[in-house]
Amino acid sequence: MTYITPSSTTPTGPPGINTASAPGPTLYLVDPAGYALAAFEGEGNAPKLEGEISRIIKEHHQRGTLNETPIQTRPPAIPGGPLRFPGKVATGPDGLLAISDSGHNRVVTSNARGDGDGADVLTVAGTGARGSQDGGFTTVEFTDPQGLLFLDARTLLVADTGNHSIRRLDLSNETVETVAGTGSQARWGASGGPARGTALNSPWDLELWDGTVVIAMAGPHQLWGLDLEKVDVSVLAGSGVESLADGPVQMAAMAQPSGLSSDGEKLWIVDSETSALRYLDRSGHLHTVVGTGLFDFGHKDGPADRGAPPPQDSSVGRSRTPSRSVSVHPKSKTERYPDTGKETCLQEHATLTSPPCLVERSSRFVMLVRVRGKDTESVVEALSNQIQQLPRTMMDTLT
Repeated sequence: MTYITPSSTTPTGPPGINTASAPGPTLYLVDPAGYALAAFEGEGNAPKLEGEISRIIKEHHQRGTLNETPIQTRPPAIPGGPLRFPGKVATGPDGLLAISDSGHNRVVTSNARGDGDGADVLTVAGTGARGSQDGGFTTVEFTDPQGLLFLDARTLLVADTGNHSIRRLDLSNETVETVAGTGSQARWGASGGPARGTALNSPWDLELWDGTVVIAMAGPHQLWGLDLEKVDVSVLAGSGVESLADGPVQMAAMAQPSGLSSDGEKLWIVDSETSALRYLDRSGHLHTVVGTGLFDFGHKDGPADRGAPPPQDSSVGRSRTPSRSVSVHPKSKTERYPDTGKETCLQEHATLTSPPCLVERSSRFVMLVRVRGKDTESVVEALSNQIQQLPRTMMDTLT
């Protein structure tokens, strides 16, 4: 547990309250005196946060307790490489390979060498600056691009996650245009409409299935479909409830779907907040192969229907090789085979033939504790008493 303190020895916080780790993402606002004044849970809190910060600045400026000395910063000690936090990869015709260079806000296309030893860069789209500007490859802007999908050797679609939009790259003319999304984040309950006039919410991956471009819409916990002929978007699967529930697509529930792959018959889904591997069939039903529930975690070897990947800290990518389906979880050094219902642990130095696309998140919660005083003995005693009242399943998750 972490205390918010003004010094290294004296825990502080709102009177009578101590804070444990909280549901993420959570921002704690600490004033110049070292007191935690507010906690902002979830997303979409920028206006509230800006208002509270402005109030605190004004108050402490008047008191004379605001230190306005500029903060000195230093550049990273380690020089940057050609890629920065690459989020996804996609293969295309004739050995084409696309990489979402997410940390650099760029999209790179290359041609994989026939011997498998490296690749030659063909194009780089994006200035590196965050933004949503369409245009030529040298002037276009992206914001944390993720999912990629080749429609043919000339056309590449990109899930521009930070801009809540889908972009289309013309690789021959080296131009980019937005084909879906307004650039604003949709709120819960959106159901679709004209592609360019409908706001999206954190599109994270793309896949072509039955002639429809499927979008893993992590924000509303749904799959959406983009019809390029009708130029519209609509909900394909998911009720919008954040959970793990199988069944008809209108009632099924997901939690931040982040990876997609089709084997021709099934649409495979990596459902990150349930640490689950799932698939959508042609009858319109969602099924779970690996995973047990929202925020369930822990590595368990055994039959796939009882095994659980680590908590959001591995699989957001899935690949199908010619001989088998494989979902890779490198932190637990695990290879899972849904086709056979088996899983095995990789050796420490095992190598993989396909680079996974991965993201991580942990399960957290808030616990409020009433303490007699701020001294260490009182805090430890109060925490110990409160922890003993937690359900056993929750106590087992504490570290």
